[in-house]
Amino acid sequence: MEADVYQLRSALNEKDLELIELREQHVQLVARTQEARGNWEAAMASKDRAILQLEEALASRQRAIEQLVAATSHTAHLDSELQEKTAQAHALEKVLGDARAKIGSLKATVADQQRQLDAASVQLHVRGQDDMRLEQLRMQLTAAFQEELRVAQQRGDMHEDLGRGLTAEVHKLKELLARRDQELRTLGDRQVTSLETRLEECERKLGEYRRAVERAEQRADRAERGARDAETQLVDAERRAAQAESYCSTLERRLRDAEGRLAEVERHGKDGESRALESEARMKAAEARALDSEKRSVDCESRLGVSERRLREAENALTELTHRWRDAERQKQEAELLARAAEASAKQAKNDKDAEVLSVSRTIEARRSQEQRQLQEMQSLQALVGEVQAKAAALLEGERRFAELESVMHRMVARAAAT
Repeated sequence: MEADVYQLRSALNEKDLELIELREQHVQLVARTQEARGNWEAAMASKDRAILQLEEALASRQRAIEQLVAATSHTAHLDSELQEKTAQAHALEKVLGDARAKIGSLKATVADQQRQLDAASVQLHVRGQDDMRLEQLRMQLTAAFQEELRVAQQRGDMHEDLGRGLTAEVHKLKELLARRDQELRTLGDRQVTSLETRLEECERKLGEYRRAVERAEQRADRAERGARDAETQLVDAERRAAQAESYCSTLERRLRDAEGRLAEVERHGKDGESRALESEARMKAAEARALDSEKRSVDCESRLGVSERRLREAENALTELTHRWRDAERQKQEAELLARAAEASAKQAKNDKDAEVLSVSRTIEARRSQEQRQLQEMQSLQALVGEVQAKAAALLEGERRFAELESVMHRMVARAAAT
């Protein structure tokens, strides 16, 4: 009997050790669950930071596009100013054409007057005796030539002023074109540099986002492995709990066998009073031990109930962890989709930037060619102004020749008067 009771006590001690081991495994499972939850929360925080960085990159790209639009509007304003200056240059060219036509008519008039002077000289030689008519003709011709000379001088001064104004306007247009060319080059270089810097920043942020997604995937994998380990441990704990339950059943059966043996001892206890008293004492001790064993069995059952409850809590925690892992997997897939979308957006931004840079380069080249043509037109205007100045000099030369002819005519009149 005492050996059986000792065996029961050792079995209960083993059950206590197993329950302590189950409790430690439960604590480890809770710790791993908390670690998996921390990893999942860290992965979600990394995903949120990556999304914020992607939004900042998109906002930077939007600001770059707005700055490019503003620069384009400024360039359009410069184009309108250049068109106005071109219209002014065409108007000046028209005025210069009118002046050229007037100079041509003035040249024709001077040639006509020269022919008239030659005819008058011939008539003076033929009609040397008609002094009064010659004097009147000389006075008329002199007055007409003086009037034409005054008009020619006025026109020459006007054309000289016009030439100086055109020259100043040409210099202003040259300065404006040079300044605008410098501004366009500076603006294009600055915009290209800014777009390249922002594209590099977007690519860097996209790389950080990819690394964050990879870290989140690694954390999710670790959480998945932790969940599988926890599930394995739960299965092992359930198996051990089943073994403990079967062992408790065995202990109960042994207790019943011990009670049967005690009853047999009571039946055989009629052999003697001393043996009866001894048997009675042993029976009472056995009853006390049986009661103690029964109490321990009840305690074992309560502990098994607590273990079952804790196992159910662990199963619930595992279920919740599985749901969270599935949510993490879904969010990881969403993050991958966002990463692909961000990569496509970055590629589109790079293509847009290349297209914009190419468009700006073509626009700058077109404007440079247009400015070159306008510069050639300004040079032609300068040549025309030089021609006007040359014609004004020719008019002055005509005035000098007219003075010489007038002196010759005076000498001829003096000779005619002397004869």
